[in-house]
Amino acid sequence: MRHTVHREDPHPAPHTLKQVVTPWDVEAGADGKIDYAKLIDAFGCSPIDAALVARIERVTGCKAHPFLRRGMFFAHRELDQVIAGFEVWGLKV
Repeated sequence: MRHTVHREDPHPAPHTLKQVVTPWDVEAGADGKIDYAKLIDAFGCSPIDAALVARIERVTGCKAHPFLRRGMFFAHRELDQVIAGFEVWGLKV
């Protein structure tokens, strides 16, 4: 069995300097980091902040999932509207 060693190109092509995120692949930008603010903007999302997590806890009556509290989920689409619906109708989970 033969193993191939892939070496990083010291002179990457210009297209590899840009951050690329698809459902199948993630390539960091030129600095080697993922720009989450750019992802939020590109996908039309909103950030999950401490205030939103507090609203979730208030509506559900229990602590938010650890992934939410620790910032592992960083963005959402219309989650605030779902929470607002629970607040308006007084529903409990």
